[in-house]
Amino acid sequence: METYGQIYDEGSKLSSLKKLANSIRRETQSDVYKFNISFPLIEQQIFVDNKQLISDIRESGGMSAVTQAKCYRTRWDMHTAYESFWNLGQVAIEIAKMNPLAGRSKPDGTPDPIPYGITESWGLIYKQGNYTAPHSHWPSTWGFVYTVQACDKCSPLIFDQMDESVEFVPKTGQMILFPAWLNHSVPKQQCEHERIKVAGNLDTAWDFKNRTFYREL
Repeated sequence: METYGQIYDEGSKLSSLKKLANSIRRETQSDVYKFNISFPLIEQQIFVDNKQLISDIRESGGMSAVTQAKCYRTRWDMHTAYESFWNLGQVAIEIAKMNPLAGRSKPDGTPDPIPYGITESWGLIYKQGNYTAPHSHWPSTWGFVYTVQACDKCSPLIFDQMDESVEFVPKTGQMILFPAWLNHSVPKQQCEHERIKVAGNLDTAWDFKNRTFYREL
């Protein structure tokens, strides 16, 4: 097999790289394996201080950043400034711990609990006609969405990346946890009243070097 240096001496850099790529294709073969896997998509009713969450969302003020959420949205790091968001994130962490996406073992082979932390959290207020375009929360580990205020006529949270789409009709106190790489969306809000949500991300502790984990209250 020709080395990069041998090919490079024969001509331009571009043609050399093409020749190298072709030589690699001729002498290597990739095996692609596909698996049908299951993963947790969790709905749980919880009890937190919704009045305080609403107050904090309104106090924070909306941001003008371009995102997939076409509605009022707060800053990304609400858990660092508001106790209500920090507490909600801790509930999400406890649910994640009970439904691990992956595991690791200690040297003796026994399970080693994976520590999670909040890396982002934000509030959303949907008015009539507002929506969220399809997106994911990758590269985080878990994403979560909590319903602070809504009725069963409000727009659902839709996951359409599976064989059959899954829709969660909102209800106040509803926590949804999902693998962060799953695409999801919210169609246009039809109700005249506000649909208020909190969304966020959880990551394993070793991902936190350059991310907001610890609160700064």
